[in-house]
Amino acid sequence: MRGPGVPILAGDDHNPGHFGFDEWLSVSNFFDRNPVLSRQGTFEEFEGDSSDIVVDEALRFIEKQVRAERPFLSVISMTLRDFQGAPD
Repeated sequence: MRGPGVPILAGDDHNPGHFGFDEWLSVSNFFDRNPVLSRQGTFEEFEGDSSDIVVDEALRFIEKQVRAERPFLSVISMTLRDFQGAPD
């Protein structure tokens, strides 16, 4: 594995599925660049910033549910990066 976060295994008793989520994409702790995330326990490699990836994936999920006219709950929880100074 690479990076500070670890993808969550399907058999982990703390995975989101154990708390009622039918679909989930997550990592154990830290966000990183080019992360390996877990989608329902299957590892997937992504390119880019974890924060952007998680938001993009959540939007895809939301759009899919809206098109299907299904009720849904989407939770996005992120670790904020260290603040390195005022933005340009």
